[in-house]
Amino acid sequence: MKVRNRNTENLPRGEHVLRGVLLLGLTLVFFSPVYGRSSVHEDALQRRKEALELEREGRYAEAIQKFEEVIALNPTAQNSAIRKGRCWERLGNRAKALASYRQAIEMDPLTYDASEATYRALKVAFAEGDTSTALEMATRMRTLHPDSSYGIRVEIAMREAAGQTTQPLAERLERELKASAAYDDATSQAKVGRVEDALKELKRIWDTYPDTAAGRRAYSSYGHLLIKERRDEEAYEVFREIVDLFEPIAPQSRLVLESKLRLAALLHRGDRREESHAAYLELMDSKLPRYYQETAALQAAGVLFEIYIRKWKAREAIPLEAWERVRQFCKDAEAICTKPVDKARARLMYLETYQWHNEWAKVAEEGARFLTEFRDEQTTLEQANAAYFAARGFFTVGNMKEALRYAEQCISASPDRELWPPETGFWHVQHAYFIKIVSLFSLEGKDSRRGPEAFATFLRYFPNSEWIKPCQEQLHRLFPEDPRFRISR
Repeated sequence: MKVRNRNTENLPRGEHVLRGVLLLGLTLVFFSPVYGRSSVHEDALQRRKEALELEREGRYAEAIQKFEEVIALNPTAQNSAIRKGRCWERLGNRAKALASYRQAIEMDPLTYDASEATYRALKVAFAEGDTSTALEMATRMRTLHPDSSYGIRVEIAMREAAGQTTQPLAERLERELKASAAYDDATSQAKVGRVEDALKELKRIWDTYPDTAAGRRAYSSYGHLLIKERRDEEAYEVFREIVDLFEPIAPQSRLVLESKLRLAALLHRGDRREESHAAYLELMDSKLPRYYQETAALQAAGVLFEIYIRKWKAREAIPLEAWERVRQFCKDAEAICTKPVDKARARLMYLETYQWHNEWAKVAEEGARFLTEFRDEQTTLEQANAAYFAARGFFTVGNMKEALRYAEQCISASPDRELWPPETGFWHVQHAYFIKIVSLFSLEGKDSRRGPEAFATFLRYFPNSEWIKPCQEQLHRLFPEDPRFRISR
């Protein structure tokens, strides 16, 4: 497969928002957050660190509170839910321990952490004499995690209870544990920057233990690490092999579905957008687990959005029906997705489509509507972008009062620069400053007090901005006799 690196410098300005959307859940998802770590993410990490320390000290009640705070900040913190359950067990409250393990399972029932949560829930239910729950968890383990070390332990216990031989399973468990230990070593190497050593070890684990869950996990991680190292062609072959080997026997396994997501992402990153879009459409099958439907729906909308932006940039004629098709994909993605941030990103793409055929009144309307419906802390960046589009829309149609309002909202919603993709140089904030400054002078006249203050702040934050000259030119047109706005030739 020919994979080419993407040149983000040549993207249309609006595509910078899109690029952030498309990276979510795609090629970098296992390695780094799309926009850098947010303050919420850092807070969750700090509280988890404190919770683990409290747990080590035996202060289980306090640890539980901290783990709950982590989960409130990060609803997918599966391991924290498991640790919380273990703390409840140590406090003797098996009912709450079981509830915590269920909470972990519900976050994502197909992960390795889910297999641990299922195993612990089964043990608690058995100890409580809750036969129904124990049977439920045993069935879940045998169905979803038969090859994990926890799944093999359960199978051994069940066979022992039935008086059956367990020798073959004991041998499988030994191989699984050896592969798991080697996998842990390899991931530790990757974390400290020994990437080549990690890659060699992950490949060795797969070659040595291909019949184990840890071996398959190692090969998948090998592919992920290749992606991180921008070795896309090699990564593509890894995930292609995984799908070819395991789809015939386990078409809905997490291993296969995650690999299909990676293949679609790699096609996109290799500029094979039509194929990428088709790959995501395949993953939108209603029979698949909801997580994959949600991810595929958002990415399918995003890739289609990008396809038409590229056509627009190449000055190809794009009928209105094409943009309506994109909007329908965006609406479908918003309806399918459950996370506020994913819904917000789908809506952002929807509203942005109107700018590509100059429906600026609609851009303003949809930007304003977005801000009435998305107000949570998880969508801070998306709110800033929506405010920018609203400001741009109102500015273009000549409503300076509303343009000023939303430009200021964009700027005030974007104080934490680490939330913005570094390649944009805070482009939307720069443009928002331009809109704010021109709107202020337009509304208050050449004697505006706030206008010069805003311009000075703009120059302090962005002394090399490409919007400085357009700002001066616009003010010169408004006040041609004012020496402050003369353009040096």
